[in-house]
Amino acid sequence: MVLFRDLNKASADLLTKGYPHEKAWDLEYKYKSKNPEIVNTASVSPGGAFDASSKLKYCVSDVTTEVKMMATGKSTIDVKYAAPKMKGLTLGAKFDRRGEKTSKDSLDISAEYKLPTFHSFFSVNPISSSFSLGNVVEYNALRVGSEVSGKLDASAMKYALGASYTGAASKAGVFTVSVKTAPHGDAVFGRMIGNVHGKTMDNKSTELAAEVDYNIVDGRTNIQFGGLWYLNDQKDTYLKAKLSQNARMSVALTHRVCDYVSATIGSQIDVTKPSNPDAVKHGLKLEISA
Repeated sequence: MVLFRDLNKASADLLTKGYPHEKAWDLEYKYKSKNPEIVNTASVSPGGAFDASSKLKYCVSDVTTEVKMMATGKSTIDVKYAAPKMKGLTLGAKFDRRGEKTSKDSLDISAEYKLPTFHSFFSVNPISSSFSLGNVVEYNALRVGSEVSGKLDASAMKYALGASYTGAASKAGVFTVSVKTAPHGDAVFGRMIGNVHGKTMDNKSTELAAEVDYNIVDGRTNIQFGGLWYLNDQKDTYLKAKLSQNARMSVALTHRVCDYVSATIGSQIDVTKPSNPDAVKHGLKLEISA
């Protein structure tokens, strides 16, 4: 089962993740031990700004604690407790220290209940007096969900509905289609977002995805589509590409050098301004595990 925000997650991930052009270079070091799990990152933006973070995840019995610290002064502590006497129930508390005078700290207290055919999540933030509630129900290949968020005094309420269906395109492939609503301004159902994702199951598997975001209020539509292609049977080298309606094309090539090192190089170009240096971005990401 998945959370409401993860309906057709495969499509969203293919279109948004794995493109390193937003950072000139990005280094991620991961300590391979599962407990504790340590991840250190360092990156430089195209403008020359440096950023770094360190994350420690440690499990003791039914309690999982994750601490993350960033060079900007921000820090996060996330504690989750899996109730042993109620299978599927997880209680949590997450504190975000913003480290800025212009933004308040955040505290989320949550409860998550997960069954094979049902997934519910509830969180409340006592500092901002806000809450969020999401539910997903699954029947065979169909998933239907809803999400409600707003203030504790029932103001600034936002609602969303969604559904996804997963089926077999052929003996060698599967597909998932989904549709969601989202608020826009004062309109409760101001946007309709449709996603489709397909994947072949052969040795050199291929993935294709598309998203159509229609704004009901102003009639505007945003479309983007992309794909992923494995270049060998070992699946240690693959190419990702996407094209959005605003004529921005992104390409990323990933190669796993060995069991401990993976490298991704990517670029984004504004097709309408190919000769403008500011319309082109490049990035390199190295992932090291030990």
